Amino acid sequence: MLPEGWQIQTMGQYTTFGFRAWNPQNPDYEIFYYGNLGPLNKSYDAKNGWASYIGNMGFPNAELNYDAPVVTMDSASSVFYVFDALQAVSDKYGFGFSLPALNDIMPQKSIPIETAYAQATTGESMMFAGVRGSNGSACGGMFMASLWNTNPYYVGGVDMTPTSAMHVTGVIAPTEDFLNVEATLTQAVFSLRFTEEYIQDAIAYSKAVGEAAMADNAARQAVFDKANKAWSEYFRDGPAIDSDNLNELNDLLDTIKDALG
Repeated sequence: MLPEGWQIQTMGQYTTFGFRAWNPQNPDYEIFYYGNLGPLNKSYDAKNGWASYIGNMGFPNAELNYDAPVVTMDSASSVFYVFDALQAVSDKYGFGFSLPALNDIMPQKSIPIETAYAQATTGESMMFAGVRGSNGSACGGMFMASLWNTNPYYVGGVDMTPTSAMHVTGVIAPTEDFLNVEATLTQAVFSLRFTEEYIQDAIAYSKAVGEAAMADNAARQAVFDKANKAWSEYFRDGPAIDSDNLNELNDLLDTIKDALG
């Protein structure tokens, strides 16, 4: 449930559903979720390789794949560094997605996480990081993502199959207020559900899509439960932040503020 007075922008549907929500009084307070973001290239060799297929009738997505940014397959958090490129792809091809800029990302703390999607991914990532907010202030953020382990297709030793990022989630707030609001904002972003009405609409549209929507709703909830538990245990060290952890987190937030403030 969003904080009172916040604005929300939704996009995509079912497995590609996404949203951004922010405080209109100060957009540095923001949360986001994208079920699936892509395409993404697995290497610069793959990206450059797609250039030779542009205009070839047998590869209608060649230009799209060439325009897609590159991620590091053993680091799911690398997707957060290419939000600007993903936004450019969405704008060019009319996907209708809206992503925050995420400028000046400063990773501070990696948080172990493993969900039911682990076998389908090359890695899952959750981190606490500094970032410049949409309103320009130094902010702290919780960021989570996984990279889909797509089946490879090799051309000249290069895996050309694009991938995508799944369950891409973020919570952002100014450094001076992050510890006061992160629990509320984390709960807000992890509270996303498909409503029964939404699922029924999907069934009416297509039985297969409807079943996928129901399965995705259950799978998303399982991912969110794991993520919420991991964040609570490793960031807060339990339901509440103890004094030792609080001192460490304040030091990290001071580091972020000094660098980005």
